[in-house]
Amino acid sequence: MKIKVLGNMGAFPHNNLPCSGYLVENDEDKILVDCGSGVLLKLKEHCSINKLSGIIISHLHWDHFSDLMPMRYEIDYLQTQGIIKEPIPLYCPARPKENFDLLQYKNTLRIETISSNKKIKFGSTVVEFFEVKHPIECYGMKFMGNKKKICYSADTEYFPEIINEVSGADVFLCEASVLQEDEKTAKGHLSGPQAAKIAIEAGISRLILTHFWPYYDSETILNEAKSASSGVEIHRSEVDEDIIV
Repeated sequence: MKIKVLGNMGAFPHNNLPCSGYLVENDEDKILVDCGSGVLLKLKEHCSINKLSGIIISHLHWDHFSDLMPMRYEIDYLQTQGIIKEPIPLYCPARPKENFDLLQYKNTLRIETISSNKKIKFGSTVVEFFEVKHPIECYGMKFMGNKKKICYSADTEYFPEIINEVSGADVFLCEASVLQEDEKTAKGHLSGPQAAKIAIEAGISRLILTHFWPYYDSETILNEAKSASSGVEIHRSEVDEDIIV
């Protein structure tokens, strides 16, 4: 399995770095996970839209799905050219309803809502969802295939139940939006040390930090996480990198 990092910024793109977006690949499966501002251009450097097995959106905050809007127009065009034959599967939460209702455009997407413990399958890859703690409905994910397991936190604050959900992951891709000093006021997000705490308690040996607040130094977030951990290999995500699992 492999994760291609397409974007790692929270809230808005910054310094040529897109918002959240990841391409999870396993055998022939190519799954786009989140599609924030700037992700569409970056995706097309690595994977044609017609090669996607499906799209998963963790939650309907704009920094996680905004580039899905223009993507629909390209899907529609590729359908008129016979390059894409069927609507692309899209899995996302049903709420907020006002954002969910914006998603459908012609016959470009086959939309299916997600919920806790729901499982879907793309070829040889199984994806299972678990709800996390964020101001709106939001789901973390487990990707399983070829005896490997990737977990993705999506946007969340710390809560004890997440430990069981991500336990056993070969790689934990975890948000670390804020600094340690922000922990008491940052609702719905994690600091580096909190991400490290989850990894330690879940027995995870490899932690990749992502979804950084654009005006914070991600190196500082990384160093704070490392100072709070022992026995965990911790890296920050880098746009365009391949995370091999």
